[in-house]
Amino acid sequence: MARAVLLFYSSAHANRLVAGIPAAVRASVILHQSEELAGSDAIIVAAPGGWEASTWAKSEFARLLPDLRIAIGNPEKKALPEGVPVMDAVSVLRGEPVVLANSDAVAHWVEEDTQSQDHTATLRPIGCNIVKATRKTSARLVSRHLHRPISRAISTQLLRLPGITPMHGTALAAFAAVLMAACLLFGGATGLVAGALLFHAASVIDGVDGEIARATRRSS
Repeated sequence: MARAVLLFYSSAHANRLVAGIPAAVRASVILHQSEELAGSDAIIVAAPGGWEASTWAKSEFARLLPDLRIAIGNPEKKALPEGVPVMDAVSVLRGEPVVLANSDAVAHWVEEDTQSQDHTATLRPIGCNIVKATRKTSARLVSRHLHRPISRAISTQLLRLPGITPMHGTALAAFAAVLMAACLLFGGATGLVAGALLFHAASVIDGVDGEIARATRRSS
């Protein structure tokens, strides 16, 4: 029997990135780690019209949940299994899972919550909060209040792109360092100013790879 049904507003909603990981994958990871829902090797991802996993979603499922079987459900066809909790996926991602009590509740959810509003917007603050949670409490004063807020803003934007890994943050920091060295060595007086600015930029960007790693459950 499946562990649970994760109900999304649409296929695109399930594939939408939440801090670099597709929403369907991140919600499945949360359920997989839940002691209350342990004991099964399958999760159903359901959306009106069915769900078609994106290439990145398939890749992330293989990386994070290689032993978990992922099934596809369509609440409009009323074919969800009996006795399995049907959960509003956004509530799971928020850490406050809402279980729809019965088939009537599911039908009402489909009717009321799949209208023409921008449901992808419901995932943006969740992703931002995940990136904020990557901050280190041991960071020094300047880093905590100046460098890291900027680096987290950069990380938040990068994590909206599928395929982003900590290596991209490392490459960005290395590129800034190479430009800094070139400016200091060959730029004369203007190069000194540019080099100083790039030195500060490199120290800010230096935190991006770690933030991306923690947000996407990778190592930097």
